[in-house]
Amino acid sequence: MQENYKELKTAANRISSNNELSEELLHYCIDQFLMRKDCQEIVASGGARFFIVRIMMNQWASTTSDFFHTYRKQNETIEGEFEDVVYEEDPSYMELADRVREELGKLVWYDRMLFDTFVNDNHTVSSLARATEIPRTSISLTINRIRKHIRNQIKPNNGQTN
Repeated sequence: MQENYKELKTAANRISSNNELSEELLHYCIDQFLMRKDCQEIVASGGARFFIVRIMMNQWASTTSDFFHTYRKQNETIEGEFEDVVYEEDPSYMELADRVREELGKLVWYDRMLFDTFVNDNHTVSSLARATEIPRTSISLTINRIRKHIRNQIKPNNGQTN
């Protein structure tokens, strides 16, 4: 694997069109390959590099792949959570924004700061992990927990106060 890493990284960049998730794609697919029972046989046959490139192509192209659901889908911003609100034309937008701020204010400082940085600096989970040196998985779990909290507190009421 080590002697093929540079070529595999180049392939990941090409497959993802130099997306910032290209290295995540490569590592994810190497892990998937290494979990296979027959990976030693594939390596011995000289087909490992081709096999990993094939896995990367499938994982990147499919919207039903584990990679898509684990990494790419999480790059969507929270604004997609409230698609039914037309921000500038809907008078309840300010009320909704106030409720979101109120719910964020209930969170511990770490969650608030992480979410604030994620949203306001227009980060992806991966770019925030690189910028903060916090593990990507930790950031992802925190962002998802906060999104769920906001959805549970705001969305069911459709922007109405209690």
